[in-house]
Order: sequence, then structure tokens, then C-alpha cells
Amino acid sequence: MDCLIHHMLQSSAARLPDKEALLDKDVRLNFQTAAKNVAGLAEGLRKAGLSRGDRVGIYLETSVLQSLSIFGVSQAGGVFVPINGLLFPQQVAHIARRCSAAELNQLMTAIQQGGTYVPMTFVFAREIVKTLQREQITGMAGVPTLWSLMSQPSSSLAREPLPHLRYITNTGGRMPQTVLANLRPMLPSTRIFLMYGLTKALRSTYLPPEELRSAADLNGQGHSEYGNSRGQRTRPAL
Repeated sequence: MDCLIHHMLQSSAARLPDKEALLDKDVRLNFQTAAKNVAGLAEGLRKAGLSRGDRVGIYLETSVLQSLSIFGVSQAGGVFVPINGLLFPQQVAHIARRCSAAELNQLMTAIQQGGTYVPMTFVFAREIVKTLQREQITGMAGVPTLWSLMSQPSSSLAREPLPHLRYITNTGGRMPQTVLANLRPMLPSTRIFLMYGLTKALRSTYLPPEELRSAADLNGQGHSEYGNSRGQRTRPAL
């Protein structure tokens, strides 16, 4: 049973040692190599004096190195605190004082299920489209502002075929209907799962793609049927 964060990586490394686990523009690692790197980092942290429960700030851009650091701190017995590399010094100082951690649903889900996690940093939306093509990405989650950028003509999404992209989903807020209307013809063969509560909630609800056309309000509310994490329809928890 995967009780702690690093157990997810260890379990997947035992099942799928040669499968690609983490990649970015600089590094590509399979599960076995990623697990070895994490074990080495954890040992180094313990030798450096890290005690169980100590908080460790991870001040890195979204990358393979950031992912390895998260798992390494967990395996060493510490508490990881991701800090956005774009923050101003006073914001970083505030987080360091408070040491509040953030959720990392997509990374953990990919590793636990034996998928490949592709962290991305970008300036222009077309950079994301190029990565989707190059890495043959099958699923992508993004906040509404990102999907708004992706739906613009300058993103090249409408001009570049993405046959491997099976599904996309929203996180962190409701998908505006205007953005959804623009995305659907751009991604005719991609299923769009509208989710609500993915960022903060332990359970998430979703609107099945086949019901998009009949939904009056696209935030997942007002429907008597919901989907659980196993893809089964269920009633909302009270």
C-alpha cells in the first residue's frame, strides 16, 4: 500500500522499472533510475542532518529536478514545501516563515499509476503545443487561464494535429463556456472532462464528455450523478 509520497515511486519502479517516469527539456528518467536518484538524495539529506518532520523548501522551477526533490525529501522523512521559482524574495521569505505545503495532484497521480509526468514551463502557448506533439502526451490538465491561452489562434493548437492527446481537463476553477466552445473544434478527437474541486478537495466530480452539449452550467454543479476516481457514477457525498 502506498502510504507515503515516495512509496508511489518505489511501487511503480518495482512494477515498471524501464518505463519512462519523468522528463523535461533537459532530463529523461525511467522509474528505476528515478527511484535510485531519489534514494541517493534522501541519504544525502539524512547525512546532512535532516530529521523526521523537518520542513525542506524546494525553490525550483517545475522540472524533473523539482519532482526528484519532492520524493527525496519524503523518503528522508522530511516535509517538502514547494516554492514557486517566479515568486519575489519577500514572498519566498513569507513561505519560509510559514512553511505551508501545496498539493501536487498531477505528479502523484502519474507516478502512482505508472504514467509519465512531463512538467512544463512556458512563455507562449505554442510551446505547450510543441511539447504535446514531441512527447506524444495523452492527457493534460490545466487551470482555466491556461486553456484560455490555448484556445487563442496564436497557440497553434488548431493547426497542429494531436492524435495522441486522449483527454484534457480543467483544474483550479470552472472552464468558461466561451473557452470550451473554442477548444472543442480545435481538439475534435480529444475528450474533455470538466472537473470541479480537483485542486482543494479530496474527492472530485466531473461532467462526462458526452454530456457537454446538454449541460446548461459547466461547473459540475446541479447534476444528480457524479463520477468517482474509478470512473463510476455515484451520488455526491453529503
